[in-house]
Amino acid sequence: MLGLYHCESCNKNYAQKSTLARHIKYECSKLPRFGCGLCSYRGYQKTHVVSHLARKHYLQLKPDINENILIFETSKY
Repeated sequence: MLGLYHCESCNKNYAQKSTLARHIKYECSKLPRFGCGLCSYRGYQKTHVVSHLARKHYLQLKPDINENILIFETSKY
């Protein structure tokens, strides 16, 4: 299925306008913003790193764990 909303920069398609807007603001032509504290993985969204931690490192973040130890935001510079 072809998405209704198209990114002119990278040719990705999205089903929702809000998803395209998020892609343009945070992902398209930008470096990943969040990093895993246990390996070199980087993700554009914090939720991507949380999923990575569960899949690759078998970690489930709980509310009482300081997630800044495991997930860090990369510098904009």
